[in-house]
Amino acid sequence: DGKVNMCQGLREWMEDERNEGREEGREEGEARVNRLIQLLAEKGRTDDIIEAASNSKYQKKLFKEFDI
Repeated sequence: DGKVNMCQGLREWMEDERNEGREEGREEGEARVNRLIQLLAEKGRTDDIIEAASNSKYQKKLFKEFDI
């Protein structure tokens, strides 16, 4: 009948925006981790790669160390 439910439309738009933000955040996070791995590998720091994969606090420390 041509009626538009503005509340439903707004909820759907907000959900789409949230999903887009989540995807962008995931992509940025993946890029950070990949860059960290690349830098550590170039320096031969394989033990750090292994530790960072299972220890988020250590990973954050390495992000700071490499200014990522």
